[in-house]
Amino acid sequence: MYKLTVIKTPCNLPSVKINSSLAGFTCAQNIYKEENLESDIYEYGIAIYLNRALETIGYKIISYGSDQATLMDIRCILQPAIGLLANAIMIVHNHPSNRIIPSEMDNKLTKELHSATKILKLDLVDHLIVASNFKAYYSYKDEGIVL
Repeated sequence: MYKLTVIKTPCNLPSVKINSSLAGFTCAQNIYKEENLESDIYEYGIAIYLNRALETIGYKIISYGSDQATLMDIRCILQPAIGLLANAIMIVHNHPSNRIIPSEMDNKLTKELHSATKILKLDLVDHLIVASNFKAYYSYKDEGIVL
């Protein structure tokens, strides 16, 4: 048997309000820089956790992928949300190719995560796909796919 705890490690990033896809994109860009993630080589999946006011309260790198894919497990996304008592989640991953068009896997993850967050009474604020050069992004919310 284990005693479970949430370990919070301070970081250099301030809390910010995610009230638009652009705010989420800027936040994600700062996380990639803070973590020195090589977004032009590998795909990374990140979950950003928000309070009721949609202010960031934490983030977690969910997956380290290859140059073509990253696997984001829904349980790994949701576990920290519960521990942080988050009210909302935004997920982000990059495409090293700079093509921001969602794949079928991206669409499936978004749909399944949206269903899972509803069960836990969490809001899925957005799923962003960012170009590795951070000059463009795709927002499921802006496209009307995440409500």
